[in-house]
Amino acid sequence: MGLPAIPDKKADLEREERFREALADAIHAGKRPAEIARQMAPNDRARQKAIRTRVRRMLYSDAQLAVGLSRRAQVEFLMNLGDMSRAVSSRASRGRIDAARFMAEASGFHNPRVRHEHSGEINIKLDVPRPSYEDTRSEEVTDADVVD
Repeated sequence: MGLPAIPDKKADLEREERFREALADAIHAGKRPAEIARQMAPNDRARQKAIRTRVRRMLYSDAQLAVGLSRRAQVEFLMNLGDMSRAVSSRASRGRIDAARFMAEASGFHNPRVRHEHSGEINIKLDVPRPSYEDTRSEEVTDADVVD
């Protein structure tokens, strides 16, 4: 009859969500917007440009995409946490001060942002005996052999 089709909003939302998920997976895998566009429209340069623009716009403004990327990064970080802590611990045990400081902060033993202030008087007394000075010049030598 020539009537316009009724838009299926639910299908559009599902399609958008699938695109967002695929985009988050691709970006997390290290692909740039230009690579994603070439993969989606290999022979259509105009469509590639439109996809690049859409991807960049989504990267800058889509909060759901940011949450998806953040969750993927957190999962990857948690999966590699054991290997990372062993590597840092190994470097700290070999004398790397920066690694030791990082381990102390990460484990909660040290927090450099906490200021420790003391308001009382501090007395330090060292009881170290001083060596006595003996003048050996005044002693007389009574028994000595003269050697030529």
